[in-house]
Amino acid sequence: MTTTSRFVLTAALALPNTLAAQSAIELDEALVTSGLIPVAVGETGATVEILDDDEIADGAATLDDTLERLPGVAVTRTGTPGSNADLRIRGLPQRYTGVTIDGIDVIDPSAPQAALNFGTMTRALADRIEVAKGTQTAVYGSDAIAGTVNITSWQPAKDGLSWGG
Repeated sequence: MTTTSRFVLTAALALPNTLAAQSAIELDEALVTSGLIPVAVGETGATVEILDDDEIADGAATLDDTLERLPGVAVTRTGTPGSNADLRIRGLPQRYTGVTIDGIDVIDPSAPQAALNFGTMTRALADRIEVAKGTQTAVYGSDAIAGTVNITSWQPAKDGLSWGG
């Protein structure tokens, strides 16, 4: 074995020990949060329409009929009531609208259009609806370019069952 070969072999054997002796690098702490950040209505920088249970119950049979009465919101139906109904905020297709029910994102990202069918939802589902028009991507994620619809579902006043009065 030549001197050069011995030197290369010794260096190769000593290198892992040298690398192991180096101190560990400490990284800064990373904070991971969900896409739904609680923000006060006055701090959003967007137009927000809030419908309470009285306004929801006023004459509309389905949720898409209720939402269609708001300025800047349009609904396109593909058939009879109960069929597919697409919601558009400020003219953008529904795939650019974020939708949450009780704070849970209900848009299926694996769906071809990534949209929710509002045609099958009755107004009895909702106790309160908040429609934020304009980009909401910083608060609700990348689906909310046109805006977002946040539906708070109806909750019974008391737990349990009652019969008769």
